[in-house]
Amino acid sequence: MWRPTVRYDEAFQSYVEELFKATTLDRNQIMRLALYSAPYSKLFLAQLNAHKRVDVALPFPTWNVFDHHYWRGKPVADDGRGGDVNAAEKVIDISKSGQSRKVHDGQPIRIKNAGEIKLTL
Repeated sequence: MWRPTVRYDEAFQSYVEELFKATTLDRNQIMRLALYSAPYSKLFLAQLNAHKRVDVALPFPTWNVFDHHYWRGKPVADDGRGGDVNAAEKVIDISKSGQSRKVHDGQPIRIKNAGEIKLTL
């Protein structure tokens, strides 16, 4: 696990401390959650694009929005399924091409090939 030494303004320290008091998350989870969600934030991407080198593309994160184990700090149980050990997962075929995708209980799936289908598991 990567353990960077980073210096932050006291405003960030106070904010993280208040989040710690207001949630069940520890301080490390709060910081990891901020990094985990940053690539999916319009504000974060706008700031990066404002400072981006002209000849270099921004990278895409190697995780997706359902890979909660990254910020929770809990290793994924190696049960052959992968994914978040705290959420029920199912793999279903949702396309004519036979591609399978992981879905979490209660997450809607929308397919717009031949009309819209809403499937909730």
